[in-house]
Amino acid sequence: LLKATLQTLLRFMSWIPLGYIFQTELVELLVMKFFAAPVFRCDALQCLSEIACLEAEGNSAYEAVIEKLYVGTMNVLVSHIPMSANLTAGYGAANEEEQLLIQRLSLFLTNYFKVRAAPVVLRNASGSRGSCGLVACTSTTCAASNSHSTTPRWWPA
Repeated sequence: LLKATLQTLLRFMSWIPLGYIFQTELVELLVMKFFAAPVFRCDALQCLSEIACLEAEGNSAYEAVIEKLYVGTMNVLVSHIPMSANLTAGYGAANEEEQLLIQRLSLFLTNYFKVRAAPVVLRNASGSRGSCGLVACTSTTCAASNSHSTTPRWWPA
């Protein structure tokens, strides 16, 4: 029933007013409850992918929620996939569900960076790294440090 609910949410995501998405706990629930649970991970990631490509219309509160969406998704991902994982090699050896997760993860990242690539590049050009450990972290709540890398720590070298 919950999988069907997530799939229905995905199909109606473009019709839902932005206030219902960004001014409620929807994003937090999708990241912390559903994306964190293996049985709902792929469906939740699809919903998160749709939210990630929404235009925040210059609303800084909405942008902050989208930043939390990205950081939260990456933190959950890092807790389930080892930092040393080679996704390219792992894709061929993965089962169908794991391959689907990798495909949907690539769509999530593509959607997020398609809309928000400029803020990420500007923040990372200054050499800042978020406290979540991700170079690509755009969160204003992350404390900046002086270290800089061109690839996220969670991405295999």
